[in-house]
Amino acid sequence: RTANKTEAAKAGENLYKQTKSDLEQIKSILGTDNLSYSNVADKVANEILQCSIDYFNDSQEKDADNNYHAHATKLVKLAQSIAVGGVVKGRSKENLDTLEGMKDREINNAIHILQLIKKVYDDVRYDFHRSVNTDKINEMLQDVFTNKNCRKIESCQNYFLLNEYITLLNSIINKSSNYYWLKTHCNTVITLKNQIIIQQILFIAKSRTDKDGVAYIIEILKEAAKYDLSVINELITKEITDTIIEKIALNNNQTLIKEFYDIAIKNHTLQLRVEKIFAEKLPNSSALKSQILRQIETRKKQEEERKEKNRIASLWYNNPKRWSDFSDWIPEGCLSAGILSLPIIPIFAILVIIYGIYRLMAVIARSINS
Repeated sequence: RTANKTEAAKAGENLYKQTKSDLEQIKSILGTDNLSYSNVADKVANEILQCSIDYFNDSQEKDADNNYHAHATKLVKLAQSIAVGGVVKGRSKENLDTLEGMKDREINNAIHILQLIKKVYDDVRYDFHRSVNTDKINEMLQDVFTNKNCRKIESCQNYFLLNEYITLLNSIINKSSNYYWLKTHCNTVITLKNQIIIQQILFIAKSRTDKDGVAYIIEILKEAAKYDLSVINELITKEITDTIIEKIALNNNQTLIKEFYDIAIKNHTLQLRVEKIFAEKLPNSSALKSQILRQIETRKKQEEERKEKNRIASLWYNNPKRWSDFSDWIPEGCLSAGILSLPIIPIFAILVIIYGIYRLMAVIARSINS
């Protein structure tokens, strides 16, 4: 560790692996309250903890491009799992808290810069005498969003930070074409955020019910409904295959099938797949199957009506003589002039207008005379 701090993380991991079985054996014989065991365990834990500290400080000084924060955190947690005494436990917790606070440093800094830039644009929007120097802001963004910082931001696992970051970044990118070079990075972060959401949804669904059952799929859809459409579609494509829908259709629990269907129809893409499979696989006696068949038939008729309307409209639009039907009410000369929106005003309408003007003038004259 002292000779080569760059390799301190490996040294700490090797120490843990080499001592783990021996410490467990001593612990089983003497117990955790035994002074000899606690002394040995604390010494090992303290050494692993120091490996983490030395490795992290050395990597930070060298501005290393690897994921040194995660390695250092892992070592501290290993030390915590071994430590018995209060001093070593407290030291481990203190270091873990420090690492936790530094974990998302790059994305927090980026969010702060983006907030400042957004404020500049917001201020200028209400002041016509000021303008934004996009070249200057672009230079600032290039200083902050280096390849190294972008990679660290893309390794963030905090959904809420990522969500705030993406919102700010998108709003800045849309301000000027000078910032479009950030688009690729932004899309990468969006993909990462979606992956985190999917993992979280699957974890929650699995914790609530048995995997691969109808209830599990229902829980997935319930959780997915809390997020945006792109996440739902990605999750549905991955987790809810046609084979799984067929298994659900063949399930004997009609209540669960109905609950699944009621949630599935909230997503149009999934609804079409579910209705197609349910219409084939559900028993003929099923009330749900009858309902689905009616809905499919209704949609089919609506689609046919829509196509027929489009066909008639297309025929009329493409007919070169389509305006001939209106020749009776279009004034002479309007067709050649292209004025097609002025129908002949009926004579009685003109007379009504003249009469109204006459009555108005009469009222004005009487008021003047009086």
